[in-house]
Amino acid sequence: MHNKTLHIILFLAALPLMVKAQEQNVTSASQFYHELGIKDAKYELSLESLNSEDEKDFWIDQIAFENGLKKLNPNGYQLYVDGKSQVYRQHKIHCGDRCNHSEEFAKYISYYVVNGKLGLTETAVYAAESKKTKKKE
Repeated sequence: MHNKTLHIILFLAALPLMVKAQEQNVTSASQFYHELGIKDAKYELSLESLNSEDEKDFWIDQIAFENGLKKLNPNGYQLYVDGKSQVYRQHKIHCGDRCNHSEEFAKYISYYVVNGKLGLTETAVYAAESKKTKKKE
């Protein structure tokens, strides 16, 4: 009887530690997909010099990767899109009409801008910058 009681007490004492370890794993996995989205968006921004055929091939491969991620891990996919959205929203504010992106590129990045989730601070900054851009027009 004492052994069972001791085991139960030890288990209950260790339970918070096990839950904390599991939360840290979820957080690091979440960070991974978000950071991967940021990294990929920055890479995509560096591809401006591709010819149209190479650009189309790139986006075909990219969409295939993202569709696979979406099937395997929908939450990871959303975090990935959120990371890309963050980069593309910031780029849109910085770039305005000064950048010469292809129509193909603009089509794809608009998906991320529309479908990525924003934090409250980022939403306020994006809204303020969008208003400034509209006033210039």
